[in-house]
Amino acid sequence: MLLYQRQIRDHDYGIARLTLLMIEQSIQVEKLATLVCETIYPRLQIAVAAAPGTPVDELVLALYAQYARLTPSDIRARLERADEILAAKWQEIAGKEDELNAASLKAFYDSLPFPIACTLNKITQDRLALAYHALPLWVALSQKPTAAFDFGGNSGLMTSLMAAIGVEHCLLMDCSQSVLDFASWKDRRMGLHSIDYRELGAAAATFPQSDFQRFDFGICTEVLEHLIDVESAVAMMAALLKKGGLLFFSASFGHYPCSAHLLRNVPYAGREDDLFRRHGLRPIEADFPIPLAPAQRLYQKISGLG
Repeated sequence: MLLYQRQIRDHDYGIARLTLLMIEQSIQVEKLATLVCETIYPRLQIAVAAAPGTPVDELVLALYAQYARLTPSDIRARLERADEILAAKWQEIAGKEDELNAASLKAFYDSLPFPIACTLNKITQDRLALAYHALPLWVALSQKPTAAFDFGGNSGLMTSLMAAIGVEHCLLMDCSQSVLDFASWKDRRMGLHSIDYRELGAAAATFPQSDFQRFDFGICTEVLEHLIDVESAVAMMAALLKKGGLLFFSASFGHYPCSAHLLRNVPYAGREDDLFRRHGLRPIEADFPIPLAPAQRLYQKISGLG
């Protein structure tokens, strides 16, 4: 603001306008990041019986440690080696991608020592990254869905947030049962009881009939680039959404080579809209508080058919 005021005094109005825009964007980033923290922090504090003011990274470490029955120092040391462990396990189990199948992919995720495959610690990232993680929550607060799902939602940060703001029914889906077990344990400790958990890999036909066309909001972020059958995954999400329902989506199809990213999915990069249109969803514009990242999109189901 001091810089902006000096530019105004010097009559540099064009530069001042750009400075003011940067200030406004910074404020929006802070609002979004704070939205996540104020929603989840009190729940985490209760979950680990921490003293007021305990830093959020310590809360997450304590939660991981209590679940795994390890010390926070052990958890921190394991997380510091996360990239190394991930790469080694990927080479060991799924190194020959042309031989990869759904069973071996699941074996890879199930083999990762806790909490390497767990992403709850995203809430300890920098404010800008946290702001981008907050965008689905911002959509939910704007749209007020009664039922929401997170497809490939890992340890359930987003479903926990949805439940905490009062979404009546949340569904967390992931291919790793061990991650879902942690998510369920974590949510019970945080006093969140409106969440169901389902292991991916089962055919869509195993979903109860009541789930189809039930959800008015869905989330799928940084998941599809890891899957064997992208088309089936999008078809499943389309089947769960109501006509008019919204899906907040991101994927890094073009980020290859990278552990657990599949070469077969690179052709989807830049063609995401075509992928979703094939399954009855169209891209829509929305007035987000900050510009979407290049990989982020919002889709709406335009067909009543799953």
